Amino acid sequence: MKLNRINTSCASLETDDNYRNDILFSYGTPVAFSIRAKVYIPTRGQEPYMRSVTTAKHINQWADGRDKVEVDPDEWSRCVNSLPLREPVDY
Repeated sequence: MKLNRINTSCASLETDDNYRNDILFSYGTPVAFSIRAKVYIPTRGQEPYMRSVTTAKHINQWADGRDKVEVDPDEWSRCVNSLPLREPVDY
């Protein structure tokens, strides 16, 4: 695994696998993850994943044009808590 510092409040954790899996952290909280060419983010407005303007900017900068898919909170937790990352069910 490799931690990539993006700025003082944002970093990504790159996993060591063949799928190019990364997790984006904003202010120490996982806010997005990628598998292959897709970026998965928790459903907007769902607690505890309320997105600030700054966090949304972090996600958009990091996603860099890749497709973003919103994932419901339960599925989000299941995916983020399992390493290696697994793609969400039915997405």
